[in-house]
Amino acid sequence: MKDFLDQELNIGDNVIIITPNYRYYRNFTLAQVIKFTAKNVRVKFNGRELLQSPDQLVRMNTAAVTKYLLMHSKT
Repeated sequence: MKDFLDQELNIGDNVIIITPNYRYYRNFTLAQVIKFTAKNVRVKFNGRELLQSPDQLVRMNTAAVTKYLLMHSKT
């Protein structure tokens, strides 16, 4: 299965998703691929699970994820 940028997705990959917010706006969030269905990808973020279409995801490389986590850590 491939993401929005035509990159192959695998279980355990870190991806950027658009967090569902049914009011006025949505946010980008870091999530992890945990399962595939026939047409969609199940991701986990902030203790929640979400089923997303693969063309709504962008796979992130390890260096980019590490940089993001370091910049947004609350220490």
